[in-house]
Amino acid sequence: MIDGSLYCDAETELDLSRYPKLKTLTIDTLSYKNVNVTKLIGMSELEIVVIGGYSFSGTIGSLYVKNCPKLKYLVIDYGSFTNYRVIEIENVDAL
Repeated sequence: MIDGSLYCDAETELDLSRYPKLKTLTIDTLSYKNVNVTKLIGMSELEIVVIGGYSFSGTIGSLYVKNCPKLKYLVIDYGSFTNYRVIEIENVDAL
C-alpha cells in the first residue's frame, strides 16, 4: 500500500504504473495539490483506490485509469480533481 498522506508540493506527475503489484492505494486529504497528471495504468493487481478530500485540486490536470482489470472500488472524496479536465477510465471491467 502507498499512503499519499505526505503533502507534496514539488511533484507535478504521479505515475503509479511502476507498481503493477499494488493492491490498495490510499491518498490522504489535501495531498498532491500540484500534480497535474495522475496515471494508474497497467496495474494488474489494483483492487481498491481511495482518494481523500481536496487532493489533486491545485492545477488543471488529467487522470488516467487504464488496464486495471481487478479494480472494483474507486472512491474520490469531495473537492478532489476539481480542476482536472480529462478523466479517462478504460479497460476497467467493474467500473
